Amino acid sequence: GTGSDSGVGSDSGTGSDSAAGSDSGTATDAATDSSAGLDAATVTDTAIDSGAGTDSAADTVAAPCATAAFSIASTTAKATSLSAAGSAGWQGAAILSWSWTVTAPAGATAAFVPSAAVAAPSLGPLDMPGAYVVCLAVADANGVASCQPTCQTVEWKPALFARLVWDAPAGAKTPDLSLHLANSKADGSPDLDCDGQPDAFYDELDDACWYNPNPDWGAIDVAKDDPLVVESDVANPVETVQIEAPAADTYTLAVHGFDLQGTASTKAWVDVYVAGVQVGALELAAVGQSDLWLVGRIKWPLAQPGAAKDAVETCYQSGDACLAAAAPGDPAGGARWQATGKACVIPCWEWSLITSKATPGCESKWQ
Repeated sequence: GTGSDSGVGSDSGTGSDSAAGSDSGTATDAATDSSAGLDAATVTDTAIDSGAGTDSAADTVAAPCATAAFSIASTTAKATSLSAAGSAGWQGAAILSWSWTVTAPAGATAAFVPSAAVAAPSLGPLDMPGAYVVCLAVADANGVASCQPTCQTVEWKPALFARLVWDAPAGAKTPDLSLHLANSKADGSPDLDCDGQPDAFYDELDDACWYNPNPDWGAIDVAKDDPLVVESDVANPVETVQIEAPAADTYTLAVHGFDLQGTASTKAWVDVYVAGVQVGALELAAVGQSDLWLVGRIKWPLAQPGAAKDAVETCYQSGDACLAAAAPGDPAGGARWQATGKACVIPCWEWSLITSKATPGCESKWQ
C-alpha cells in the first residue's frame, strides 16, 4: 500500500497593522513660556506634527532631526526678546545655525535684530495691532536640521494705537508728514494756532513725535504708560504711535506738514485703535507745507471702551482762529472743537521758526 497525503496546509491570513497615528493638533504651553502674564500680548505655542508614526510589517527608521524650541522673555512695543536656548541637536550635537521667520499683520515693519540668524534676537517694533506668528528652524553641527519649525503666536493689542498714512506722488520725492500725540501738560511752542495758549507740539517732554519718539510719561521708568513713535522712511510713508497702558489723561493727535519736498499738498489718513479694535478712521484731502491738522483728542480712560463715538473727539472749526483774532468782529469766528464744521487745520504752523526756515507765503504771520 502507498500512503499519500493530499492535504495542503495554507495560511492565507495576512497580518497587517494599518493603524496610523497622526497628530495635527495645536497646544498652548503655559508651563515653558516665560512670557505669561503680559498685558498687551498673548503668546500661544504651536506644536507642528508631521504625522509620522505609521506602522508596517517592516520597521522604518525615523530620519534624524534636530529640535527647534524657543522662549519669549519679554514683549513690549519696542521689541520682543527671543531665546532659542531650548533647542537641541540630533544625539546631543550642538546647534550651529538658527533661522527665524515672522508673519506679521498687514502694514507692520517688525524685523529681527541684529538678524534672523542668531540664537537670541529681538523682534520689533510691534507697530501694528494683531497676530505676530514667530517660527524657528535650527541645524546642528553635523548638518542635521529640524524636521519642522516650532512656532509661537504673539497677539499684540496696545490699549491706544494710531497710524498715519499719506500719499507718495509718483516720480517725485516723498513728502514728509509728522504724527504727534501730546498729553495735557504739553506747552512747548508759541501760540501758533491763535487760541491764546502755548501750543503742545514739539514739546521736549510731553509731545511724542519723531523729535521725541519715546518720552517717559506717567510713572517714572515704567514703559507701559510711555508712548512709542515709529517713524517713516523714504520708501514707506507711514508713522505710528502707541501706548500699551495709558495713564488717565487727555491726549491730542495731530499731523504736521513738516517737509512736502516741493509737493503742493498730500492726502493723509489717520486710523485709531483701542485694544486692537479700530475705533476711528479720519482723513484730510490736502495737507500742505507747514499745515498743522488737529485730528482729534482721546480722553482716557474711555467712558465706553471700544465705542467709536467715545474713543476719538474729532476736531472741527468754525473758521480761521488766527484771522478771527486779527479781526474780532469777523462773523465767521474761529472756534475749534466744535460738533461740526471744517477740519481743524492751522496754516503756517512753523516749527521751522526754531530752525530759521520760513515757508513761502507764511512770512507775514511771524512779523
